[in-house]
Amino acid sequence: MKNGILVGAAVLAASAWSASAVAGRADDTMNWATDREVAVVDPYYNNVRELVVMGHLGWDGLMFRNLETGEFEPLLATAWSWVDNVTLDVELREGVTFHDGSTFGPEDVVYTINHVSNPDSGVLSSRIVSWMKSAEALGGNKVRIHLNGPFPAAFAYLSNAVFMVPEGHYDDAPMTADGKKDYGTVAPVGTGPYRFVESKPGEYVL
Repeated sequence: MKNGILVGAAVLAASAWSASAVAGRADDTMNWATDREVAVVDPYYNNVRELVVMGHLGWDGLMFRNLETGEFEPLLATAWSWVDNVTLDVELREGVTFHDGSTFGPEDVVYTINHVSNPDSGVLSSRIVSWMKSAEALGGNKVRIHLNGPFPAAFAYLSNAVFMVPEGHYDDAPMTADGKKDYGTVAPVGTGPYRFVESKPGEYVL
């Protein structure tokens, strides 16, 4: 690290979403500098602005907010409907692959939401997940999300802050000295347009 500058590069993944990525066309690489150290590459266990940006590079939410129209559009979800004001049914996209090669499906959404909404999981910015109570698979490619109460910003959070990880992603996280799991040390895996391949705290994220 020179003059306190951390250099980050994200490698373009071969995914359905890569066509919209325009950075570094010559070598599929985007270089980006920041003066803040990024020791944890996980949007749930690092809440600095750098991880907010990286969250949208390496992971996908269920929806995408079109910044020109303000409308919520399909991403990992293809359709959704409210059962009542605290129950949301979501139809998921087929043919999506995580960066580790596993196939995205309902079990991943259920696992992600049930993990991050559990207070014992220690998500740093709990407000982005505490409005959700749980999720369950409905069969086929559908998932039901249960809310703790009516939450008008649900789609905004599902598109901008609740990113999907594979089922079991955090299960083998190492234990800390105080007997708690260190979820932030798990290697990042998402379905986003860029994949993370290496991280050296104080130096770079590749």
